[in-house]
Amino acid sequence: MDGGGKMRKVINVLGWVSVLVSILAIIFTWLTTYQFTYRLQSHFVNYTVLQWCMVFTMIFLGLNFIEFKKNTRNLMYAFLCILFALGNVFFMYMKVF
Repeated sequence: MDGGGKMRKVINVLGWVSVLVSILAIIFTWLTTYQFTYRLQSHFVNYTVLQWCMVFTMIFLGLNFIEFKKNTRNLMYAFLCILFALGNVFFMYMKVF
């Protein structure tokens, strides 16, 4: 396997891992927000962890679209994923939770 194939697998695995972490962050944030559990309250009391998970997920998915498929539609999807990630970072910087 060449270097590009390894990179493709790494980006793909990182994308799926970030999706799973984002799903867990959504569940834990929901449980903490509606006060079903108090053990997770130190990290999931606001949406910061969920926002960072979404940023990394969108970046990895955007890289996945750029790396593997070079048609116009997939480049547009990659641009939108990275735009959403940057928008999320902007709102975190502006302290909009």
